[in-house]
Amino acid sequence: MMARAQYPEIKINRQTFEFGETPCNERRDMVLNIRNKSEDLPLDFNFTKVAQFRATPARGKLLPGAEHTINISFEPKNLGNFGTEMQLEILKGTYKTPIKVTGTSNQLGTKGKVLRGPAAKTQDF
Repeated sequence: MMARAQYPEIKINRQTFEFGETPCNERRDMVLNIRNKSEDLPLDFNFTKVAQFRATPARGKLLPGAEHTINISFEPKNLGNFGTEMQLEILKGTYKTPIKVTGTSNQLGTKGKVLRGPAAKTQDF
C-alpha cells in the first residue's frame, strides 16, 4: 500500500484590507485573488462570516491551477470604527488564513427605501 500526502498550495494577492471612511448604509468593495498552485489537488474554500464585512462568493471550489476573484465588501450598518479578521478556510477548515479587514463609518448615508404592501411591484420582492 502507498499513500501520497500533499499540502494545499494557494496564493492570495493580499491579507489586509483597509476600507477607510464609508458612510453608514453604503458599500465599498475591494478585490482578493485566490489561486490554486497545486497541479493535482482541487481545493474547497470558505470565508467565515463577520459583522459589517462580506466576501462574495463566500464559498467555492478551486480546481488545480485555477484562479478566483473574490469581492470583499465593507457594508457598515451603524456608526463606529470596525476592525476584525475574517478567516479563509481551506479543505473544510483544515487550513486557515486570516484576512484582516478594517473600516470606519462616521456619517450617515442614504438608506434605501423599501416598498411594502399593495404599492409594491413584483420586482420589489
